[in-house]
Amino acid sequence: MNIKERAERLIKKCNTDDPFAAADFLGIGILRENIGGPLGYYVGYCQHQIIIIERDAPQSLQKFICAHELGHARTTPDDNTQKMLMFTGNPFTANKTERRANEFALRFLLNDAFLRANPGCSTYDLARLRGIPQEFVYLLGV
Repeated sequence: MNIKERAERLIKKCNTDDPFAAADFLGIGILRENIGGPLGYYVGYCQHQIIIIERDAPQSLQKFICAHELGHARTTPDDNTQKMLMFTGNPFTANKTERRANEFALRFLLNDAFLRANPGCSTYDLARLRGIPQEFVYLLGV
């Protein structure tokens, strides 16, 4: 199953394209902490899953950050990108995982139903409405 299908399936399962509501539906906890550096983390340990969002992250980015971390939970739940980068020294492996999470966030927030409901808007305008940084829109192939 590709990333778009995973995002669309999750929206249907949770009946929402709000990443905070989807995380709640899935039992994934959300914490806002001062973590310094990255804007968010996904942590999965045993049966517990948590998304940690930088407390001082701009409000306009928080949905994207949550959707990105939800992407880790749904596409690469066993990967720890910080550990991959630190111990292997290979940014390609970590970057591949991050790219998947970014694409998931885009597909989740700019899903088919949302795009159909806004036919007169450009993808870039819709991305801005959803708090998606413009530099990630290329992952949609537009």
